[in-house]
Amino acid sequence: LKNEPTSTEQKVIVPATNTDRSLESDPNLASNYPATPEKINRDRFNQIKKGMTLKQVEEVIGNPGKLIADSSTPNGTGQVYSWKNPQGSNAIVEFKNGKVAAKAQAGL
Repeated sequence: LKNEPTSTEQKVIVPATNTDRSLESDPNLASNYPATPEKINRDRFNQIKKGMTLKQVEEVIGNPGKLIADSSTPNGTGQVYSWKNPQGSNAIVEFKNGKVAAKAQAGL
């Protein structure tokens, strides 16, 4: 089967746009697209220290994380929370027994 237009389909031609213009360099374009705020950045990530509670971490970051893993064993509990920015950069923080045990980031 070929993906060719049938007699009832129409081809739509979209004019090319100038891809050299960026939202940052053209304030008129930027005003049409509100900035999506970051949930986490490298400065906030670096303030997260072992032993902090989830509440303390969320206060440093400024917003709640998303619970992505939760476990319970006879030796204690474990949770992993994630903060992901619109452009894809992210951070994850592992808690053991309610305290930060490890953290990792990508692209911050």
